[in-house]
Amino acid sequence: MSGPGALLLALALAAQDVEVRVTAAPSEVELGAAFSLAVERSWPADLAPEEWSDQQLSPLVVQQVDCALCEENGRVAETRTFLCRAFSLEDVALPGWTLRVRRALPPVSPGAPELPGGPLPEPRAGLSWVVWSAAGLVAFALAFLALARRARRKASARAPRAAPHARALQRLRLLRERPAASIEQARADCTEVALLVRRYLEEQLDLCAPQQTSEEVLAAEEAAQALLPRQRARLAQVFERCDLVKFAGVAPHAPEHEELLCEAEAFVLETRPGAAGGVA
Repeated sequence: MSGPGALLLALALAAQDVEVRVTAAPSEVELGAAFSLAVERSWPADLAPEEWSDQQLSPLVVQQVDCALCEENGRVAETRTFLCRAFSLEDVALPGWTLRVRRALPPVSPGAPELPGGPLPEPRAGLSWVVWSAAGLVAFALAFLALARRARRKASARAPRAAPHARALQRLRLLRERPAASIEQARADCTEVALLVRRYLEEQLDLCAPQQTSEEVLAAEEAAQALLPRQRARLAQVFERCDLVKFAGVAPHAPEHEELLCEAEAFVLETRPGAAGGVA
């Protein structure tokens, strides 16, 4: 897998002939903002490489969202997709790749220095009751807020958990109401949509989607039994759009981003319990 955003992370190891590449990696991100990153390793089919460690992407905080394996021309290709965040303003330097981290907000001008003034006036005895009364009101307000927060937690713990389709639709609508502020954020949204749809398939339709590639999910016998042909076609469109962004480095501009969210929402609506047409 190659593209203009692909960067060499490590050269072929002389002893193992293992190649590692980072693809779809941005050159600059916001502090704390999520962005997607794909790592591709390849090795001869008769070789057993060392186990992958996320420490190779340190100091980034990473969460793996997908892993795919394929074999071609005597070599095995492994592609791992991550959702990453940087929590330090220092540049992240890895072999062959440097990531710049910028502040989420522009730096504020400190202005002129403030010089110390004269001594504070001595408090008057007549105001002491005002101070104590204000302190008492503040303590009462804090205690009331703590009790209200505890009551809300207990109420939410007793409330039944929303159905899988309801949770998926709520998250998709939140993504639609919050347009992506950058291409990096749109790529992260695509990664989240792919993971969200896989979890929905697992919880609602009992498919082992989180551990499978897009092709494996669509070719599974369980999917053929649970989904109508038009529903499988819509699911294939969602996976294709997400894979183009994750693995081919396609930039998801606003129209494509909106179409992906609409397709994913339509698939959930079509396959939820009680929907017209329902599942097969």
